[in-house]
Amino acid sequence: GKGIVTDFRGLRCDDDVDFTHSLYVDQFDWEKHIAVEDRNIDYLKATVKAIYKALYDTEQAVCKKYGIDAYLPEELTFATSDDMIKEHPTATPKERENILCEKHKA
Repeated sequence: GKGIVTDFRGLRCDDDVDFTHSLYVDQFDWEKHIAVEDRNIDYLKATVKAIYKALYDTEQAVCKKYGIDAYLPEELTFATSDDMIKEHPTATPKERENILCEKHKA
């Protein structure tokens, strides 16, 4: 397929720094070219599932080799922000994310 690869290093001078975001960024991205006819939810979900399967299979292999517990669920769950807001209208975005992760053991 076609795509673009980027290797980025930079400083987040204007961002909030916390335990998940550092001041320094060393980021590697691969961006996939998606044909116009494939720009839909089904194609996006299929792409995400393929990427997730690679991560899941890697976790399984590492856990088997080193005798450690796996944490990733076998199946991926998709949820929209709109649906989560309807289900949990008083929760913050982070709380909704945590609720979804707990529900699906992720």
